[in-house]
Amino acid sequence: VNGSTLARQFFSSGYSLKVNLEDISHEDSLFAPERGGNCINWIVGHILNSRNRLFGFVGLDQVWDASHAEVYGRGTVPLTSSDKAIPLDTLVQVFDASQERLIAHLKAMSADALNAALPEPHKLFGKTVETAVAFSAFHEIYHVGQVSLLRRALGREGAIP
Repeated sequence: VNGSTLARQFFSSGYSLKVNLEDISHEDSLFAPERGGNCINWIVGHILNSRNRLFGFVGLDQVWDASHAEVYGRGTVPLTSSDKAIPLDTLVQVFDASQERLIAHLKAMSADALNAALPEPHKLFGKTVETAVAFSAFHEIYHVGQVSLLRRALGREGAIP
């Protein structure tokens, strides 16, 4: 795997996320499935929260303030109202800015940089920057799929033919 291949994964998941968010309002983004699970707003915020860790792995400045992990971090209480939610438009703007930086950076990464050891190996992320980035891509793609399903649950047509 090289940086361009990893960048392509993030390009594809980013494209999928953006088309699935078309015509989704902030209010729509707070809809949660009946049997539990998180809303679109939480998922998009969670992707950004996860990108904070990813950006650290690859040597980029954080995507957004780490305090947002209190709402959008793994294991947080499902987001059910707008009192703690960041407006969806704001989340999308932060995502767009992070997307450009991430793809450009991954494309430019050398094999040595990708093979570098993580400071703290993790059971999910592996031992190298490359395995951490690959897992992060999978994680993001997983959540983008959830957005697609929630889009359908809101009564919208599928965004990807």
